[in-house]
Amino acid sequence: MEGILRFLQNGRIPEIPDGLYEIPSASDRIQIVKALLAPERATRLRILKNSIGNTETPVYLYITPKTGTLRLPLATDQMVNLQIQETGMLEAFYDFCENLDEEMFYSFEEAEQIVEEEMKDGDWKTE
Repeated sequence: MEGILRFLQNGRIPEIPDGLYEIPSASDRIQIVKALLAPERATRLRILKNSIGNTETPVYLYITPKTGTLRLPLATDQMVNLQIQETGMLEAFYDFCENLDEEMFYSFEEAEQIVEEEMKDGDWKTE
C-alpha cells in the first residue's frame, strides 16, 4: 500500500529508474491507481498490510500460477529481475503466497478506502 500511496503523491516508482519513464501528472496517477484497484481485479490483486519478515533490503515478488518475477536490489542501487520458470520453485513461491493468512492483506474495500482518502485529502495534487 505504501508504494501505491507514494506513487499517488510523487509519481515515482522506486523499482524503475526515473530516466526510463516520464512522471505522470496527478490526474494521470489517479487514473492509473483507479485502474489498478478496479473491482474486476479485486479477486486477483492482494496488497499486504505490512512487510513480511525483517529484511533491511526490499524484495519484490510478482507471482501467478504460470509465471513469477523476483526483484532484488544490488549494492549499486540497481535492481535485478529473476524470472522464476522452474516449475518446483514457481509452485513453492505461489503456494507460500496463497497460504498467507488473509488477515495479512487489505480487503478490497479497505484498500479502496485508503486510496480514496488519499485522493481526496492529498495536498500533492497541486502541481
